Amino acid sequence: MLAKLYAVNPWVAYGVPMLAILAAAELDRRVGAARRRHRGASMSAEITTLQASMLALLALMIGFTFAMTLTLFETRKQAVLNEANAIRTIALREYVQLRIDVFREPQDQVSFEAATRRSDDLQAQLWRQAVEVNAANPQLNIVLFVQSLNQAIDLQQTRLFAARNGVPGALFLLLYAIAVVAVGFSGFAVGLEGKQGPIPAAILGALVASVIGLIADIDRPRSGFITINQQPIFDLQASLAS
Repeated sequence: MLAKLYAVNPWVAYGVPMLAILAAAELDRRVGAARRRHRGASMSAEITTLQASMLALLALMIGFTFAMTLTLFETRKQAVLNEANAIRTIALREYVQLRIDVFREPQDQVSFEAATRRSDDLQAQLWRQAVEVNAANPQLNIVLFVQSLNQAIDLQQTRLFAARNGVPGALFLLLYAIAVVAVGFSGFAVGLEGKQGPIPAAILGALVASVIGLIADIDRPRSGFITINQQPIFDLQASLAS
């Protein structure tokens, strides 16, 4: 799932769902306009009730998904800062460069897993060196180093967990499906009334698609228009270099 999210161009991630929602709104509006002469008072009341219920369900799903995505985004952002602080005590330039390379390299599953393995190897190497130094020179106090290394290892697992466990794809599919149905039904209601053109339904569809696209973009931690700020890692690199 992670590789698929990284591989999708952000313009495609925004554009395709928007076109689908707008197409549903316009198609259903035309269907509603075609059935306008056959509508009755009871039918209009039922359509209004169903339209309100569908839009309420859509709003509920958008709010739920946005809250989940925002929580993951904040976890990822905090993990970058915490990891930079832990690595600062270790003061290992190679480890810092690895974090920067992960951010800059193409975001596919192969490079992501390869960078994770390199990071694990560096952590194992540092741990062996700490044990060897402590055995050879027991008078040295390396408690702070060991604690920081252990914290860096734990924070990497936190960061990997947040990166690998975004909003489930099934939830996004359900959200898009509800959006298509709800906005399409709103278009049908507009066409059935026959008092408005395609613009109101199109505006509603564009707004809904933009909000869902924004949520999906936030769930992509290293690609898209909204990304996690890696400045703490770059600041750490500059500090170690000086």
